Amino acid sequence: QRRWYDTENEYYLLLFTVSVRCLFCTSFSLEYCWHAPSQKSSHSFPWMLAYVFYYPTFHNGPLINFDEFSKQMRRQEAFSVKSNLIILIVGIIRIFFWWCLAELMIHLMYIHALYSSALPLESASYWALGGLALAQVLFFYVKYLVLYGVPGLLLQMDGLKPPALPCCVSLMHSFTKMWRSFDVGLHRFLVRYIYVPMGGSQSSLLGTLLSTALTFAFVSYWHGGQSYLWYWGALNWLGVIVENGTKRILSISLIQDLI
Repeated sequence: QRRWYDTENEYYLLLFTVSVRCLFCTSFSLEYCWHAPSQKSSHSFPWMLAYVFYYPTFHNGPLINFDEFSKQMRRQEAFSVKSNLIILIVGIIRIFFWWCLAELMIHLMYIHALYSSALPLESASYWALGGLALAQVLFFYVKYLVLYGVPGLLLQMDGLKPPALPCCVSLMHSFTKMWRSFDVGLHRFLVRYIYVPMGGSQSSLLGTLLSTALTFAFVSYWHGGQSYLWYWGALNWLGVIVENGTKRILSISLIQDLI
C-alpha cells in the first residue's frame, strides 16, 4: 500500500498502526475462545469494534488487553471536573517537556542521523560508542514517553487507567525489569497470551526455557522478523535466563550461608 502515501512517515504510521491492531485483534480473539458460551455476550462483535478501533490507542498504543479494557469500560467512574482539569493541565505540561527534549536530541545530537551512517561510528572510540549507545536508549525512552503519554492522558480523561509509562532506562540494571517496566502493556500481553499458556514458571526448567524462548521469538517476529531482531531477541532471552538462573542459585540455603 506504499502508493497510498506521499511520504515514508505516513507509510510507516500505517505499518505501525496495523501491527498494533494485530495485537488488539489477537487479544480479543483469544479472550473470546477462552470464555464459555454463556459469556459470549460480553465478547460480541460491537465490543470487538469498540476495542480494536478505540481511537486513543489506535495508532501507537499503549496495548491494553481486552479483559482489562472491558472491565474498565463497564465500571462507572465518578466524574470530577476539577480533578480531571488538574490531570489534563499537568499531563500537557509533562508531555510538552518530553516532546521538546526529544526534538532537542534529534536536532542537536543528530540521534537519527548517527545510527544511519556507518562512517562516524567506525571512526569513534569505544568510549564514544558506549556513550552514543546510551544516548540512543535514552532517546528511545523519551520518545516513548511522548508516544504513550498522549494516548495515556486521553485514556485518563475517558475514565480509564492506562498502563504505566516506561521507567527511566538509566535506573535499570536488569533485563527482567526492563521487559516488565518499559512497555507494561506489551509485557502483560506476552505474559497472558504466550508465556503462561505455554507453561511459564510453573512448568519444569525445560518448559520455562521453552515458554520464555517462544515469548521472545514472538516479540522478534512481531517487530519485523529481520535477522538483527532475532539476534536482539536471543540476547534478551539469554539475559533473562541468566538472571533468573542466578536468582535460583542464590536462593539455595547453602549458597546464602556462604554469602
